Amino acid sequence: TRAKLGFREPEKRNIEVKVLKVNDNLASVKLNSPMFNDYLQMVRIDDKWKIVNVLWEPGPESPNHPQPGDFNLEHESQWVITVVRNYYEGSFENDVAKMEKAIYPELRPCQLTKLKQTGKDFINRIGPTMVIEATRAKLRQIPEEQRKVDVNVLDITKNMAFLEAVTPMTTSYFHLARIDNDWKILNILSRQNAPSGK
Repeated sequence: TRAKLGFREPEKRNIEVKVLKVNDNLASVKLNSPMFNDYLQMVRIDDKWKIVNVLWEPGPESPNHPQPGDFNLEHESQWVITVVRNYYEGSFENDVAKMEKAIYPELRPCQLTKLKQTGKDFINRIGPTMVIEATRAKLRQIPEEQRKVDVNVLDITKNMAFLEAVTPMTTSYFHLARIDNDWKILNILSRQNAPSGK
């Protein structure tokens, strides 16, 4: 930004913003411009919306814009849903191989968390090693009745996808990207769900 690498005159910016989902203090947003196409994961902390994760690709006027090609919406949607389901199944079943196949090696999931002592919200971010080691150590021993996962595609392009997954315990938003012709999870933003009846 300081080097003005993305600078464009105001009349040439043509920024389009589409809110894909707002869920209490989490939001999923799509932003298109001539130079960039972005998926934004956002949180509201201290009554201010902040961007936590961005997945982007070059826009239509960028020299690096992806070349158009075949794209089967139904096929790709089912594929990315399967990847997210494999992520959960790998965790629930302590299947490290299934988990590693679903995630990009640099995945850094984060969770919006509230400190009970202060009432303050903060972002708790962990590294990819913790995801795998927690699976290997069987830290997510979840009763069978709590393993239900509803997965929905919020938006998808040839190379990027934005999904929502809801379990009895959490709501999560996933960024996926097509890497070497395979879909991988790059970003996860989660929050705990309120106990039922509250």
